[in-house]
Amino acid sequence: MRVILALCLALWGTVLVAAPTQYTLDPGKSDSAFIYDFEGKAVRGNVPVVQAQVTIDFDTLSNSKVTATLSARQATAGFVFATQTLRGAKMLDAANHPTIRFVSTSVQGRSPNATITGNLTMRGVTRPVTLKATLFRKSESFDTLIIRLQGTLNRNDFGMSGFASLVGPQIDLDIKAHISRR
Repeated sequence: MRVILALCLALWGTVLVAAPTQYTLDPGKSDSAFIYDFEGKAVRGNVPVVQAQVTIDFDTLSNSKVTATLSARQATAGFVFATQTLRGAKMLDAANHPTIRFVSTSVQGRSPNATITGNLTMRGVTRPVTLKATLFRKSESFDTLIIRLQGTLNRNDFGMSGFASLVGPQIDLDIKAHISRR
């Protein structure tokens, strides 16, 4: 009987340690940047994250999940003209599609480096996107983390083909998310 009790307690302790951990985004410290080519020059823009749910399973990273909602209406593109154009009908069409949403479908690799594949929805168009994810700890604990997500997408895949003579099709993503354990 003691052996069974000890085994149950040991397994229960393992389950507690191995449980996925939920994190909350600190939007004030986070930065969701994109870089695009405007007439041969790299220009940096930003789309604020308004909500994110991050669950990390450090023992089985493939059990981790990320869901994020960004504000297309608050997107900036480096200068006033470009920002108005970005929010307009030929690009993000923020009046009709006020948010951009990412929902992970798989996480592969090992901490601190992994890849996150998910569905990205912009302008009502959903396409798969794979991002390189790097995890940084701010201290010895896992209470506060920074996740850096990097990847590339083609804006034409989402119906954002306006101003092709000025803006290149490739958009580089560079997202730094500061998260804290709930």
